[in-house]
Amino acid sequence: MARIAGISTEKDTNGKLMKVTFDLRKHGDVILPILLQMGALEEDSFEKEWEEAKKTGYTVDGLRQHMHQFIDKQWKKK
Repeated sequence: MARIAGISTEKDTNGKLMKVTFDLRKHGDVILPILLQMGALEEDSFEKEWEEAKKTGYTVDGLRQHMHQFIDKQWKKK
Protein backbone atom coordinates (compact mmCIF):
# COMPACT_ATOMS: atom_id res chain seq x y z
CA MET A 1 0.00 0.00 0.00
CA ALA A 2 1.38 3.41 -0.96
CA ARG A 3 2.11 5.89 1.84
CA ILE A 4 0.10 9.08 1.50
CA ALA A 5 0.72 12.14 3.66
CA GLY A 6 -2.08 12.66 6.19
CA ILE A 7 -3.22 9.01 6.20
CA SER A 8 -1.99 6.45 8.70
CA THR A 9 -2.99 2.83 9.15
CA GLU A 10 -2.85 0.38 12.03
CA LYS A 11 -2.80 -3.40 11.71
CA ASP A 12 -3.49 -6.14 14.23
CA THR A 13 -0.97 -8.85 15.16
CA ASN A 14 -2.03 -10.93 12.13
CA GLY A 15 -1.31 -8.05 9.75
CA LYS A 16 -5.00 -7.35 9.12
CA LEU A 17 -5.85 -3.69 8.59
CA MET A 18 -7.81 -2.48 11.62
CA LYS A 19 -7.75 1.33 11.63
CA VAL A 20 -7.25 4.17 9.19
CA THR A 21 -6.69 7.73 10.40
CA PHE A 22 -7.17 10.72 8.10
CA ASP A 23 -5.90 14.26 8.58
CA LEU A 24 -9.10 16.18 7.85
CA ARG A 25 -7.16 19.34 7.05
CA LYS A 26 -5.64 17.52 4.09
CA HIS A 27 -8.41 15.10 3.12
CA GLY A 28 -11.55 16.55 4.72
CA ASP A 29 -13.12 17.55 1.39
CA VAL A 30 -13.20 13.85 0.44
CA ILE A 31 -13.76 12.19 3.84
CA LEU A 32 -16.34 14.48 5.50
CA PRO A 33 -19.10 13.89 2.92
CA ILE A 34 -18.66 10.13 3.39
CA LEU A 35 -18.89 10.43 7.18
CA LEU A 36 -21.97 12.63 6.92
CA GLN A 37 -23.63 10.17 4.54
CA MET A 38 -22.90 7.29 6.93
CA GLY A 39 -24.41 9.24 9.81
CA ALA A 40 -21.11 9.21 11.70
CA LEU A 41 -21.21 13.00 12.07
CA GLU A 42 -24.12 15.21 12.96
CA GLU A 43 -24.33 18.79 11.92
CA ASP A 44 -24.49 20.96 15.01
CA SER A 45 -27.94 22.48 15.60
CA PHE A 46 -26.28 25.87 16.00
CA GLU A 47 -24.70 25.54 12.55
CA LYS A 48 -28.07 24.61 11.02
CA GLU A 49 -29.75 27.62 12.62
CA TRP A 50 -26.85 29.89 11.61
CA GLU A 51 -27.13 28.81 7.97
CA GLU A 52 -30.90 29.37 8.04
CA ALA A 53 -30.41 32.80 9.59
CA LYS A 54 -27.94 33.74 6.85
CA LYS A 55 -30.55 32.83 4.23
CA THR A 56 -33.45 34.69 5.79
CA GLY A 57 -31.61 37.45 7.59
CA TYR A 58 -32.58 39.01 10.92
CA THR A 59 -33.05 42.51 12.16
CA VAL A 60 -31.22 43.33 15.39
CA ASP A 61 -34.46 42.97 17.39
CA GLY A 62 -35.38 39.77 15.56
CA LEU A 63 -31.94 38.32 16.21
CA ARG A 64 -32.16 39.23 19.89
CA GLN A 65 -35.58 37.58 20.19
CA HIS A 66 -34.43 34.47 18.33
CA MET A 67 -31.28 34.27 20.45
CA HIS A 68 -33.28 34.41 23.68
CA GLN A 69 -35.68 31.72 22.44
CA PHE A 70 -32.76 29.49 21.44
CA ILE A 71 -31.02 29.94 24.81
CA ASP A 72 -34.26 29.28 26.70
CA LYS A 73 -34.83 26.11 24.67
CA GLN A 74 -31.27 24.89 25.32
CA TRP A 75 -31.51 25.74 29.04
CA LYS A 76 -34.75 23.74 29.43
CA LYS A 77 -33.13 20.62 27.90
CA LYS A 78 -30.81 20.27 30.90
